[in-house]
Amino acid sequence: MRRFRLGIRMTVLLAVAAATSGCTSDVDEARAPGVADTAAPELSRLVGALTDTVPGVTAAVATPDGVAWCGAYGWSSRELGEPMQPDRLLGIGSITKTFISVILHQLADEDRLSLDATPASIVGDPLEGIANADKATLWQLMNHTSGIPSWEDDAEWQRDGRGAALDVERTWGKLDALEYIRGEPPLFAPGEDYSYSNSNFTILGLVVEAVTGEDLVAVIEERVRRPAGLDSVFLEGFEPVPQERLARRYHFATAEFRETAGVHPAFPEVDGGLIDVSASNLSVEWAAGGMVASAPDLARYGVAVFDGTLLSAEALDALMTFRPIRWSSPDESDAAREPVVETGFGFFRHKLGRFHVLEHTGDVLGYSAFLFYEPGNRVALAILANAGTMHAGRGVGIGNAVLRDDRFIAAAIAVARDAQGEVSCGN
Repeated sequence: MRRFRLGIRMTVLLAVAAATSGCTSDVDEARAPGVADTAAPELSRLVGALTDTVPGVTAAVATPDGVAWCGAYGWSSRELGEPMQPDRLLGIGSITKTFISVILHQLADEDRLSLDATPASIVGDPLEGIANADKATLWQLMNHTSGIPSWEDDAEWQRDGRGAALDVERTWGKLDALEYIRGEPPLFAPGEDYSYSNSNFTILGLVVEAVTGEDLVAVIEERVRRPAGLDSVFLEGFEPVPQERLARRYHFATAEFRETAGVHPAFPEVDGGLIDVSASNLSVEWAAGGMVASAPDLARYGVAVFDGTLLSAEALDALMTFRPIRWSSPDESDAAREPVVETGFGFFRHKLGRFHVLEHTGDVLGYSAFLFYEPGNRVALAILANAGTMHAGRGVGIGNAVLRDDRFIAAAIAVARDAQGEVSCGN
């Protein structure tokens, strides 16, 4: 697939933007303030190369001292000739779930709820007819062992929520997606198996609102955004979002996507096997995946989860109690039969080459996202792309590159070690 390169005029504009913002571009690898020349170009090269596959990428590295590096590559909007900028907002998909988990652990730490409770015992009637809602615990919803079916796996929802039958003018209600699984049987008894389910976090969002008596946006503001100093994280469809900062949305319209979801008439075809899905919004995802964020703020958030800003030591221990969901196989180089991916109660632990990282990824219509935290060096790396891959099949997009290459983490650690203060990323 061809690389989405900028023209000469945009090259000059990006070079000027990089020089004034303290961030790199795909045509200017001059170091950001406080970042060593020997480190930043490697991370810039690795992240910038992702535009071989997607129109645009933003990325940032953060430590407890602040944002150490940020970069923007390719296009925010190819049609309008707008280069990607570090402060652009992109969808973070299921990384939204980590915000909900953090809040639940805070509430449990304050004795405002028990994570051994069932969601039905807290939310009540809105969960009638949802399998296992009266049996699974909040713990089991957070680590995806509840057995509650995911609305995302429903064939009708896929067309209504992301495909040919989508109402692009609609703002979905908080309960709307649950209607696709109401009355369906459970996948298994709670705790017996693992199955990733968006429904778990739609339900947990309702739990947060029931316990606090507040709208979820207000709870996120009070308990996450304000303490962590975030001003570029929004729950789309449920609060105002600065439209001028949103990166345009593209999606891989593979044969599998066309068969599974179908292409809406409002989604025009563009080069590179993509469709432009900018007419859509993320309200359909709500607490399960509806946030947009800038890469610098997402990296700041990643640090804040683990450095004591948002969680007590006891709550953090609970968040990071892990259970294996994928083991190494005999054909892997480290075939010592150790867990490769484990699920905790909010984040996953992933063996990535030389590193064990705490991570969550996100993939929604129009966007894909990756958040890593390397605890040994207290470094967070956020990578956001304006191209989604849901329902498009395996091996599509940048996921394979990012999730299988430990050079991204190694370069982020090198940048963080040489940083001498926080850089400005324009937000």
